[in-house]
Amino acid sequence: MLSLNPSELDAMGVDSRPCELCAWEAITVFFFCAEIHAAFAAAFYTDKHASLLAENHFTIATLLDPHYADISYVRDEKHWPPSLVCSLHKFITLF
Repeated sequence: MLSLNPSELDAMGVDSRPCELCAWEAITVFFFCAEIHAAFAAAFYTDKHASLLAENHFTIATLLDPHYADISYVRDEKHWPPSLVCSLHKFITLF
């Protein structure tokens, strides 16, 4: 992968501000991915045949953002449907 720092881009006459915005968006997506994995864990937990998938996604979610191991964080800070919060709560209590 080609990686250029802002001074190298400026030397080539390329505006580096869009790259800085992309870096910020990548950070934002990184934390959003934790929520996606936590939601997958909750959804897969409801399927009796997908418990390993639930564990894998929950592990990824909590590695990216440990807040997802706290059900009160998900319930109070995130706008999840009650059924998904309930499923994640049941999963966390068993995990």
